[in-house]
Amino acid sequence: MQDPAAAAVPVDVRVRFAHASVQTVAGDCGADLIHIKGPSVDPETNPGRRSGTDADVLVRPQHVPALVEGLAEAGWVRWANFDEGSRFEHAASFHHQQFGMLDVHQNFPGLHNAPRENFEELWRGRRWVEIGGVDCAVPDRLSERLILLLHAARTSPGHVDVTNHWDRLDQDERDRLDQLAESLGATVGLALATGRADAVAGHREVALWKEYGEGERLEEWLARWRAAPSARARLALLARAPRVNRFALAERLGRQPTPAEVRREWWHRTHLGLTSVGQRLPGPLRRGPR
Repeated sequence: MQDPAAAAVPVDVRVRFAHASVQTVAGDCGADLIHIKGPSVDPETNPGRRSGTDADVLVRPQHVPALVEGLAEAGWVRWANFDEGSRFEHAASFHHQQFGMLDVHQNFPGLHNAPRENFEELWRGRRWVEIGGVDCAVPDRLSERLILLLHAARTSPGHVDVTNHWDRLDQDERDRLDQLAESLGATVGLALATGRADAVAGHREVALWKEYGEGERLEEWLARWRAAPSARARLALLARAPRVNRFALAERLGRQPTPAEVRREWWHRTHLGLTSVGQRLPGPLRRGPR
């Protein structure tokens, strides 16, 4: 539940305080993180971009456990784990009574194939800006453009970030952005964001992006299966598919679920999954749910 006094504070102010809070926690526990989106972006290159309702940070993957522990000590409550948040398994969500929502990214969609190396590259070029009265590390301007475009690739078409960070660029600037995307393994996301899907047709990641925000749940898991890089990754995916997001279930119930309620939800998810698979089988093999 949100503190009633905090609800009277404008959202953009609370988001800035959230950035300041997580940066303070990171400093205390020795975690490196880069603030992305929201108040971290350069206002001069982002005309028309609306401020978000939560804070986002990208954390050095090795430092994630220390930061998560520090956030808990600072009053942040985890709402969703990394493997429950999205098909890219990129972020965990936290909530604070005064500061609202925070997404902690262990990688970023489009930069998820080599998160440690990519973070180091972004960290080397970091800039420092003041957010909520605290100095915070943010990406350099070219990397900021790429991150915003990758974000646009999984949101609505015609996103303002595409206008600001691609449509308005000259060819030399676009070439530099393409080179950065190639060095970070982000060519698929950038191509899809900028209307060049033909250039990456057939890549195993494409289905993941196209199913983002559209399609059925089964289609999403099939896309994740096709994009999995190894047999081990696919086995892990099968084990996670019916798992219950306890944080989302608690939000739905308005309280912590009992073990029996978690088990019931697991069986419900498993039944839905098997039913969906059965409906996709050829006619002679299809059988109704039993």
